[in-house]
Amino acid sequence: MSLTKHDITLPPHADEVEFDPSNCPEITSDNVQDAIDELCSSAAISASPGFTFNSPGNASTNTWLQVGQVVSNKTGINFPLYNGFLFELSVSNENNNTFDVELYEHDGSTFTLLTTVSIIAQRSNVFDSSDFGIVNITRNLELAAKVVNGSAKNPVVQIIAKGTETP
Repeated sequence: MSLTKHDITLPPHADEVEFDPSNCPEITSDNVQDAIDELCSSAAISASPGFTFNSPGNASTNTWLQVGQVVSNKTGINFPLYNGFLFELSVSNENNNTFDVELYEHDGSTFTLLTTVSIIAQRSNVFDSSDFGIVNITRNLELAAKVVNGSAKNPVVQIIAKGTETP
């Protein structure tokens, strides 16, 4: 028996198949092809390796944390991603101290406060968007962190941000 093209049913193309993005907030498309395209555009870098700020010894109110040996308000960490946003921020210190940490972006002269988190009689805590909301980060601006409203011993602040390599 020989088949003809009328006897074969071809599967639908990916752009004809519905996609329900309700369980995946990173995707907004409603068909499979567009969802794949969205994933491909953001898959190169879905999260930063993490950025770390610290201060050896006691950090009192209004102490800028360091990146390596340099205070982050002088030379911060340059943010390399497009469409960046803060995913997670963790804070630790040697004792059960109470203090706030402010995260800024800056160009060396203009500082913009991105968010503030509070450590209350704790050694450490992890914060995410349920704590600080949506915090966008601008490509090619430097990140800086500062201890305010209290003091910490040997504080360390780590952030994880998400974004893409392309605009």
